[in-house]
Amino acid sequence: MSLRKGNTIISGLGSAGYSPTATVTKNSNVSTITITDKNGTTTAQVYDGDSPEVITNSSSTYTIASLTGNKSYKLGEITSLTITATTTFDIESMIYFESGSTATSVSIPSSLTNLGDAPTLTTSGGVSTGTCVASKNYMISILNDIAIWKKY
Repeated sequence: MSLRKGNTIISGLGSAGYSPTATVTKNSNVSTITITDKNGTTTAQVYDGDSPEVITNSSSTYTIASLTGNKSYKLGEITSLTITATTTFDIESMIYFESGSTATSVSIPSSLTNLGDAPTLTTSGGVSTGTCVASKNYMISILNDIAIWKKY
């Protein structure tokens, strides 16, 4: 294995005489680390820490047709939230909204694993629907098809 620390190359054999390799490539604000060892190849992405893109809303309904990582949706009080996009990405997106006196109805892809304070959802045709608790604020953290809900 050869690694570079500053201008110094560090090398040596891994366990059982196998020499793992590590590479780092950078594309825009994403660095990709690839390590190959006797068990195969593992890849990880590291982001430069850019601030999330903030999206605000003044409508009582909101549809997210293109949900991507590193976005923060601040939607205010809404009566309806629809997410139609696929949600597999390696960096978190956050959705904040208020379920007012008229409880917010939600419609999301059934591919999402929902954890925490998610409303009771009914699934049909690839879409899960449900209704949030009225007069509560919600935060949804979405990463790699997992949605973690918190009401407060």
